[in-house]
Amino acid sequence: MKKYLCLIAVFLFSCTSEIESADSILEKFLNASLNEESSSNSENYESNSSQGNVNNSGSSNRSSSSNKLSSSGGASSSSGAGNSNPSSSGTTIISPSNGGPVSYYGRLKASGNKIVGSKTGSTAVQVRGVSLFWSNTGWGGDKFFTETTVNAMVDDWKAEVIRVPMGHSIPGKSQYSGSYLADKAKNMARVKTAIDAAIAKDVYVIIDWHSHSAHVDPDNAIEFFTAMAQEYGSKDHVIFEIYNEPKCANGADDDWCVAGNWTTWAQIKAYANTIIPVIRSNGGANSLILVGTPYFSAAVGEAATSFLTDNNVGYVFHFYAQSHTINDDAPPWNGYTYSSGVKRVLDAGKPVFITEYGTTNADGGGGSNYNSHDAASSNAWHTFMDNNKISSCAWSINDKREGSSFFGTGSTFNMSNWTNTSSMTASGQYIFNKLRTYANSASWRSGSGGGSSSSGGGGSSTRCKDAQGRDYFCQWGSGCFAIDPAFDEDGAFSKSCTRMVNDCRDWGRLYINSTIEGEDEICDGTAVN
Repeated sequence: MKKYLCLIAVFLFSCTSEIESADSILEKFLNASLNEESSSNSENYESNSSQGNVNNSGSSNRSSSSNKLSSSGGASSSSGAGNSNPSSSGTTIISPSNGGPVSYYGRLKASGNKIVGSKTGSTAVQVRGVSLFWSNTGWGGDKFFTETTVNAMVDDWKAEVIRVPMGHSIPGKSQYSGSYLADKAKNMARVKTAIDAAIAKDVYVIIDWHSHSAHVDPDNAIEFFTAMAQEYGSKDHVIFEIYNEPKCANGADDDWCVAGNWTTWAQIKAYANTIIPVIRSNGGANSLILVGTPYFSAAVGEAATSFLTDNNVGYVFHFYAQSHTINDDAPPWNGYTYSSGVKRVLDAGKPVFITEYGTTNADGGGGSNYNSHDAASSNAWHTFMDNNKISSCAWSINDKREGSSFFGTGSTFNMSNWTNTSSMTASGQYIFNKLRTYANSASWRSGSGGGSSSSGGGGSSTRCKDAQGRDYFCQWGSGCFAIDPAFDEDGAFSKSCTRMVNDCRDWGRLYINSTIEGEDEICDGTAVN
């Protein structure tokens, strides 16, 4: 009998990332079994670890309350950013079982023409998210560089990546008031606030040098990326974008460069070869670095003429759906369409990252183009991105009256309710619904695919499932744990889903489709027995 109980104990307490001694396991199991007479529904004793992922400090990395959904389907946030009211879209979102996309996929990196995660092997990772507006003091978008905003974008909008643009201007120029050069301290503070908030939510964050003329002012870029790499280069969450949208070769901010004097790929490449080593040598040795391309980053195909030698680089493409339909001729008008320019890079074995896109006219939907939201073109681009596993960020989190601002409806946005679609532009509503729809198929939320490391991942493809493919969970002792042979110790029951599920029926309580797991948690799925 004691031997049988010991084997049961090994199963029930071995779904951990920290291995306890057999004597400790047996003592816990016997105490629980004999004292509580196997009444698992009322057990409340402690276990030293759980199947929840454990970080380097040994603390549980399970989902916080701000990541869990209310029964109405709206996300709630402990920071006050979320809103528990369901959206008007009525979409039901799958909540992540443990952690966020970074814990699940790991650090992103270039691998051939795909972006992969350090925990996904050769499997392509596609993440989708949003971009903040320029960081410039007094430009209006600066008020959104807050923890509240980031939490809402992750909890309510379901963003997996947040782009944080540091507004840059040329020394001696005044067109970009309140920028990095004009107000360095405040810009740095708000950018770091947004970066820190994204890291805390376990999503990816793009640190963007939001410039149209970076190649003529490398010194300030060196200063900025030295500081950013030293502080954030070791973080798996962080991606560096070193050039937003190159415009004119002489650094002018003309929307149409005089005499076709556009910044060339050769100029961008020379600038990149200056900045990339700065990031690499200051803490970002393994960071994914994204590089803008000519003509407002619309001519990504130009990079295929001479790629950078650094292999952990992604090439940036931007589009605005109403102006840049998928089959329109693209600059420099040498026979490529916008989509075939992207394919030119992919076919050459290099990855593309769409760090900014809009659903409107290329001017951002200002003035007479306010209502230029183009759903059909936007849908075509999303199909293209999905087919090619291209990650993306939508522009932008702002309430400026322009069509591409998510909340630019003509009145100041009320930051207490982020899911009210009536306060969103047509573009905002489109992005909101797109991201929430995509959330239901994200592998890191459902636990299918991706990493299954015991030290992180937020789910495993080896979890035991019922006939309908729904994950089994066991309410046992100190918490709610997914039933997963990959986390079982070697023993009589190792790798046997049937036996593990039956043992849960005997000694615990079996659930399907819980959105909550970990130590001290109660399964919120459907009880099977």
